[in-house]
Amino acid sequence: MVSATWFENSIANRIRSSPTPPVNLPSDTPTRGLEFALNGALGEHLAYRLAWTWLGASLDDQPENTATSSIDWRPSEKLLLGIGASYVDERSYGGAPLDDYLLLRLYGNYELRENVTLHARIENLADESYELSNFFGLRIPGAGLGFFAGVTAEF
Repeated sequence: MVSATWFENSIANRIRSSPTPPVNLPSDTPTRGLEFALNGALGEHLAYRLAWTWLGASLDDQPENTATSSIDWRPSEKLLLGIGASYVDERSYGGAPLDDYLLLRLYGNYELRENVTLHARIENLADESYELSNFFGLRIPGAGLGFFAGVTAEF
């Protein structure tokens, strides 16, 4: 399946927070962009998803491009294994410029019973160093290599 979406907004009296103090801007702020998505199957056991967003006009300092992708393998009815990636372009979010980054992940789930599923994920597989924000010298680093696990029980 392929999808494409054009979006356009006009934000009245947008609040600008930088430089301080915050002020309401008197005019409209346009935002617009394009999103593409592609998903489907490669045979009986493989599925894929790709998505890309381009911001032609946006709020201050948002990334112009973002993308995600994943491939899922279902070797059995109860087991799903996958690999994915997320890309975020250069941006600043109102502070100092931030570099682009690419995060990789591995994930899986196993249906233990009809209403109980085990989940596991390794996020930022390459232990990529990146920043979420650098707002007036307040640096917020992105998470490093992370391991997550959980159980979903439905009643």
